[in-house]
Amino acid sequence: MKKLFLLSVITCCFYFSNAQTFGEVLERAYNFRQKWNYDSTMYYMQFATDRNPNDRILEYTYATYLADFCHYREALVKFSDLMKHRSKLPYSYLDYLILSYVDCYLCLDSIDRGFEILNSEISDNPRLTGLLNSGGHRYYSAGNLTEAMNCFKKSYAIDSTDTWVVYFIGEVLYVMGDTAQAAYYFNRTIELEKTDKSYPMAPYAYVLSGQPDRAVKEMKKLVAKKVHPKISLAAIYGMAGMKQECIDVLLDCKEEFELGDYYYIMHNRDYNCIRSEPQYIELINELKEK
Repeated sequence: MKKLFLLSVITCCFYFSNAQTFGEVLERAYNFRQKWNYDSTMYYMQFATDRNPNDRILEYTYATYLADFCHYREALVKFSDLMKHRSKLPYSYLDYLILSYVDCYLCLDSIDRGFEILNSEISDNPRLTGLLNSGGHRYYSAGNLTEAMNCFKKSYAIDSTDTWVVYFIGEVLYVMGDTAQAAYYFNRTIELEKTDKSYPMAPYAYVLSGQPDRAVKEMKKLVAKKVHPKISLAAIYGMAGMKQECIDVLLDCKEEFELGDYYYIMHNRDYNCIRSEPQYIELINELKEK
């Protein structure tokens, strides 16, 4: 292990000797992050932040990379500092910062503290739609349907043409058992996507509307166009209860998996139909060992 770390440091030093711009340093850090090389990524980021200690965007990126590698406690320290100096970050970063800060608490099993912060920030920033949307999704994932609906409805009141929000209002209603109201929002999702294809959700609307074949057909088109990743097709199969098809797609796209995907698959309700299957458990273990 020590040899591997030394080799990583030597490699970094070699690259630094040839780096011509600060942008190159950050690009190399990003490239190592994409390859899930923790030591090299952190070496570059530390080098960059040591030379630019007042660059809050750089500090935010560093914290994000730490969280990507599941070093949540270290990331939380950096996000906490950034929260104290949030005015020094561009406003466009605010919702991302808040959500990253909250996620660290959630991932460290400090669930109550995480949602306490989220609820407070939503109250203080009632028109920050990015926070409302992603906050609603976190409440939904935690099973708090009432708070999830409150977030989505507030966002809907600001922009009733946001396809993502329209769809999730329908999904929450569907889970609550109000299928008639859910159908209205699913149909509206499909209609909106005829003119707005920024984040296609129609396949999910089709599958929960009882049209699994149409859902699969539409998602295959989106995957072919690289609008959605292949794992989204597995989600459609999972939501439709098509167990074997879901497993087949997961196996087919395992090389594309990242750490976040493991968490998503293991905890997302889309895969409930196969979660307890021995073959599925074996698959997850295989993916984790990559």
